[in-house]
Amino acid sequence: PDSKLLVGNTMTEEMQTYLRTFENVEKVIVLNTNWYYFGHLDTTLAIVPTRKSPCGYVFAVASARLGIDLLRAVPQDELKGELVSVLQSLFKFRKICPEAFGKTDAVLGMKTFEQLALLYRQLHGFESKKGQKIIAACEEADKRLNDIVRELSQNSNVPIVRIPALYTDGPYGLVADLTPALANMVVIDEDLIVPDGLLPAFTSHTSKVFQELGSKVHYLPSATFHNLRGQIHCATITLRDLDAKVRGDKPHK
Repeated sequence: PDSKLLVGNTMTEEMQTYLRTFENVEKVIVLNTNWYYFGHLDTTLAIVPTRKSPCGYVFAVASARLGIDLLRAVPQDELKGELVSVLQSLFKFRKICPEAFGKTDAVLGMKTFEQLALLYRQLHGFESKKGQKIIAACEEADKRLNDIVRELSQNSNVPIVRIPALYTDGPYGLVADLTPALANMVVIDEDLIVPDGLLPAFTSHTSKVFQELGSKVHYLPSATFHNLRGQIHCATITLRDLDAKVRGDKPHK
């Protein structure tokens, strides 16, 4: 936005140098993503247009602390419904795209279900080694995400909103998504196509955040993308008119 490019530091120096050659790019802001197994900035950060911001948009950044707090706040008698919603979301995806839903999705989907249950028990005093690992991954992610927020604040005056996320220990000692990356959305003016957050507590909070900005939120089941360490934005592209304003009068192409 505003002739600035936001990129992760997993991008090569050669690519960063190439991007700086474009005449409409005033600055390339490099943010730390090398702690993250997937390594892409768009799974932790989204740029959301809104008339309620002086500059016409806000940064929406994932927050593991918010995810932990929302999960901890779910009453025990409602937890079953929250976790059942995880399985329902997986079955919904299977119904919509049966050709894209394989045995791997079923196995990884159950793993997500089990890890969420372990994390909830860990948060309420029933400790386990796996639960401790999930907490440690969330704490590491939260520290790194807060670093991104500080870097954004130092380089711009753009308002920042936080949306929930949960993480787990990934390959090579890195952190991976436990729940779908809500920031990895497709933005079409005021319409936001957002990955299904699986947990009602997550989707309810996220809807409230974006609706207060004047956006319309549409959740899309995306189990396969999540299991492959990506999300909706990773599988789509939106072509825009670079001469148009964020909410300008020129149609998007």
